[in-house]
Amino acid sequence: MDVRRNSEVDDTAAGLAEQARQAMLSLYLRSAGMNGTDGIGTAAEVCQVLASMKALVENLVRSLPEFAALLERDLLGGTLPGTTSGVAFDGLTRSMRDAAAALARARNVGAQLGRDLESAQVASRGLVSP
Repeated sequence: MDVRRNSEVDDTAAGLAEQARQAMLSLYLRSAGMNGTDGIGTAAEVCQVLASMKALVENLVRSLPEFAALLERDLLGGTLPGTTSGVAFDGLTRSMRDAAAALARARNVGAQLGRDLESAQVASRGLVSP
């Protein structure tokens, strides 16, 4: 989806993340055959969906270090909301450390998810064209 061409689409990072959330919910509802949909039609479509989900996870994993870097930049630059409201620096650095550690763990888990999705996609390809 190229959001730059549609002026009605919120192309902020938060807006794009919300659109991704909605798309994944729609994919779930479609695959479960809910809301009057027929579900996923064929093994070939399953294979295509798995390939797309693998790419989605890879993009997510690639983004996580950027989020940590942005938080660190704002912390060091004094532009986090807590830095101007008198929150103790120790509390801010603890929160920063916790956020960075959680993002690193998410990156590791996401990388494994990407590998597992690739394995599932390769295996499902064998069902499409043995």
